[in-house]
Amino acid sequence: MAFLSLSLLSLVLAILSAEARNIFMSSSSSLAHQRNFTFVCDTSRLSQRGLDVKDFGFCDKSLSYETRAKDLIDHMTLTEKVQNLGDQASGVQRLGLPPYNWWSEALHGVSDVGHGTHFDETVPGATSFPTVILTAASFNETLWKAIGQVVSTEARAMYNLGRAGLTFWSPNINVVRDPRWGRALETPGEDPFVVGKYAVNYVRGERIGLIMEYMPRGNLRKLLEGIRIIRLPPLTIGVSAQLPATNKTWKHQDDKHSPG
Repeated sequence: MAFLSLSLLSLVLAILSAEARNIFMSSSSSLAHQRNFTFVCDTSRLSQRGLDVKDFGFCDKSLSYETRAKDLIDHMTLTEKVQNLGDQASGVQRLGLPPYNWWSEALHGVSDVGHGTHFDETVPGATSFPTVILTAASFNETLWKAIGQVVSTEARAMYNLGRAGLTFWSPNINVVRDPRWGRALETPGEDPFVVGKYAVNYVRGERIGLIMEYMPRGNLRKLLEGIRIIRLPPLTIGVSAQLPATNKTWKHQDDKHSPG
């Protein structure tokens, strides 16, 4: 239950802090721009559903985000909590909480990979910068932050037009240990210090719901041998700079693949 509460607190805080709109994109559902983009706690929207905004403390802007998040969680059943833990959160229609898709990519520009973003005739694309490993080779922290700011501006514009949410899985802060790894170009490279500094500046430039992506690879026992000097520094630098969140996935234990 503690895990559920912490995960849902993160989810709800992101929704409330952005005054989340009724936006949800997936390959099987109607496109976001065909929906009515009203605030979740819009009085008229809730009344149309037979709900009274006064019944929901999470709609009270005078309260802290933490208090509002806890209030929403307290209104939810266990099943509803579980249904909102994945990247495709189902929402809670009886509370007026719309579905939300967390999966959006912005490694070097807003991408339509994943169901959280959508390009069409209104927004045909976004600025695509050089791959991360090339940009990182400049060792220019000002540049990294500036790119993050551009990505943030374009992402927010797409959000306002109903083509994106406000959460993006970037940057990828894995430290490259083997050039044969197919996703090495997504990362800032092989130096833990550079990887950490890149994460800090890129995320500070964007300042939206970014999730640092961390995917430890290789045998777990061997991984532990170098975790202190190789794996932890980028995370430590990012956490020390109070960056929003991390996403740790794709583990191996005793040579057995274990996605998580």
